[in-house]
Amino acid sequence: MNVILIFCDTWRRDYSGAYGNGWIRTPHMDRFAAGATVFENAYLGSYPTLPCRREVVTGRYEFP
Repeated sequence: MNVILIFCDTWRRDYSGAYGNGWIRTPHMDRFAAGATVFENAYLGSYPTLPCRREVVTGRYEFP
């Protein structure tokens, strides 16, 4: 199994064609998402970037 994990800090998902936006063109990301698993609902326990990434990768709540 191959895993590619993409983190985007200041990217809004509603600005991507893969999530239904028709007026902004993101053809490469749309093609990638068509053959991948796309998470529609993902929730994190913290907001700052580094603790948030650590939580996603380890599955543990990290930020006090």
